Amino acid sequence: MSERGVRLDVKKLKKIARAKGLMRLCEISDAIGVHRSQIWRYSLPTNHKEYSSPRGRVIAKILDSFDASFEDVFFLEEIVANTQHPKEAL
Repeated sequence: MSERGVRLDVKKLKKIARAKGLMRLCEISDAIGVHRSQIWRYSLPTNHKEYSSPRGRVIAKILDSFDASFEDVFFLEEIVANTQHPKEAL
């Protein structure tokens, strides 16, 4: 089963951040208001057990913090359900 989801282009984000003087991932994550490991999770393959898709507040914060358009740093991609490492039900 798959669906389309929002993906962060981390390479493009880093390029935009560098232009604003933010060189390190911790500086970028501080500007966004997330832990740097969250950005790493956004960059993983969609079937990785630690993958996470950016949500509304984070998307808005990235666009606002870096004065970017959605297309500058995000793209849509088929998100494949992880069958190797299903998340445990709560």
